[in-house]
Amino acid sequence: LAEGRPGRAARPVKQALCRFEDSGERACEAQTLRLLSRLHRACARDQQALEAAERALCIYRELGDEEGEGRQLEALASLHGAMGQHQKVLQLASKTPRLGLMRCLVEAHSALQHLGAAREVAEDMERLCETRGDDEGRAAALLLLGTLALREERLEEAARTAGVAQSLCQETQDLRGESQALRLLCDVYARREEHKAAVRAAEQAR
Repeated sequence: LAEGRPGRAARPVKQALCRFEDSGERACEAQTLRLLSRLHRACARDQQALEAAERALCIYRELGDEEGEGRQLEALASLHGAMGQHQKVLQLASKTPRLGLMRCLVEAHSALQHLGAAREVAEDMERLCETRGDDEGRAAALLLLGTLALREERLEEAARTAGVAQSLCQETQDLRGESQALRLLCDVYARREEHKAAVRAAEQAR
């Protein structure tokens, strides 16, 4: 975002938004609002980010753009989650089986201490990804399941799911995901007081 200066980038984006509003180019208007929401979020202007995101969602719905609407629902749910508005996330994300929304649902349920509900959504997410042959998505779901298992002190399950996630991330060359899996393994080993293994996992996660 403008070489790390999102505040400076907002001005030309707002100018472009005005032009698209005047010309009636609704699809471009929605895309620009989506970008403007991200810029506001990067500047910690959460309310303005929310307003821009909601306007973009309304336009996608008016246009009948289902893919655009889905992407914007994911962005809006993520924004509500970052703002700690977890009930809003549940309202937005519960009816649409999109992976991004399912991840937001897991995180919202988890933040609200609904760990059983969070686990059910994460399991649904893993099954959906396995059916689609989406190894990257499946690894993300397994990481969520492993994190939940760790919270519930189910250490064997946490270690197993983290190990499978790590293998999938290696196959898909997802370095970030692999690092997350290794950090989860590090936490499991630390809980078991297997300190050498914890150190090795932490070193690999760098």
